[in-house]
Amino acid sequence: GDIVYNGDGEQSDTEALGWAMISMENTNESSAAAGKTNRYDKEFTLSAAPGEGVAGTNALKAAKKSSYGYAAMVSNPISITAGTDYLLSYSYKITDLTFSAAAGYALAIRVLVEQFDANGNCLITTKKGSLISNTAGKITADIAQWQNITTGFTASEGAATCRIYFFMGGMSAKVSFNAWFDNISVVEQAA
Repeated sequence: GDIVYNGDGEQSDTEALGWAMISMENTNESSAAAGKTNRYDKEFTLSAAPGEGVAGTNALKAAKKSSYGYAAMVSNPISITAGTDYLLSYSYKITDLTFSAAAGYALAIRVLVEQFDANGNCLITTKKGSLISNTAGKITADIAQWQNITTGFTASEGAATCRIYFFMGGMSAKVSFNAWFDNISVVEQAA
């Protein structure tokens, strides 16, 4: 069955339980891992959004205020089994997109899967080897309808847990938007 906690936003009507925002660099690396002190995560508000989901239920909402920079909505650690193939599926949309200059755009949502061994050592980092989906290039207009994405990954040798990153941000101007996610699911791929 599904091994993602609160991938549908149904665990709370206010909080995005099981998820957090972290500051990222455009290298797919967290700002902290890159030795930077950027706090782009502070430009986002992460919450549950009752009634906004695919079927009128809850969704998860990452609201970016008009600013520069990137962040990722990151899952709590998820238990995985080394050598196992997994299917990751999710729905997303982008609304209320604004730019401070005509050259601005939002980045396509990148999905990264970071993997760790049983001692918490990182085996697959966000910077190297973890990109499993890049939905498009530049987003210059709202994506008002839910987009359903399915992709996959294989748990590395020695892997015990993973964290899923939904990387987002703006380029070439101050950018604001609402990113909505629902039905985030990770299941073992049938043999």
